Amino acid sequence: MVLMEKQLLFRLLLVWVVSFAVVGCAGDSEPSSKIQLNKGTETAIQQKMICLGDGITAGVGVAYEEGYTKVLAAKMKSEGFALQVVNAGIKGETASQANARIEWLLQQRFQVLLIAVGWDDYLAGIPFSETISAIEQMLQKVALASPDAQVIVVASPALGRENDEFALRELAVQYGALYCPSLVAGPGEAPAFWSTDGQYPNKAGQEEIADGLAEFLTQEL
Repeated sequence: MVLMEKQLLFRLLLVWVVSFAVVGCAGDSEPSSKIQLNKGTETAIQQKMICLGDGITAGVGVAYEEGYTKVLAAKMKSEGFALQVVNAGIKGETASQANARIEWLLQQRFQVLLIAVGWDDYLAGIPFSETISAIEQMLQKVALASPDAQVIVVASPALGRENDEFALRELAVQYGALYCPSLVAGPGEAPAFWSTDGQYPNKAGQEEIADGLAEFLTQEL
């Protein structure tokens, strides 16, 4: 009887240890990058990164060369990376609208897809639940059409609540995407980075985004 009790206790202890290890690993794991940026030689194969976004990505209110995608491309080139940065931003586009056109983008060949939506949803008064639902649908489509591509989900400056940021981070991890926190503080926190009406980042704000994104790419890819 004592032996049976000891065996039962051992089995229960083993189950608890294994369960703890599995849960612990799953909770702490972050997806690693699927690609490595090419760097170092003039003959390095050029990689393509598509930036799917709204008015912030489109560069509303600044000159074409002052938008973060152009500034980022110049920064990456100056650091020796063979990276083509494609601006696929549209002013006023919501996450649902971006989801409706992503199939066309997925017909192209690319190595990195940046999903940076949510700000124009905020301006339009769209609930975050609808925004994150559209982002999930986009992640599902990318997983099917371009499973080898590296997706980066960038948080919107409107993402102020901690639980919303956690939900977006968890969604990115679920689909093997990298999560990047907002690269510029909102107009209420950092007015120097925004237009006078607080609608979109100004030149300084676009440079702030480009700097943060360049650092993120070089550290994570």
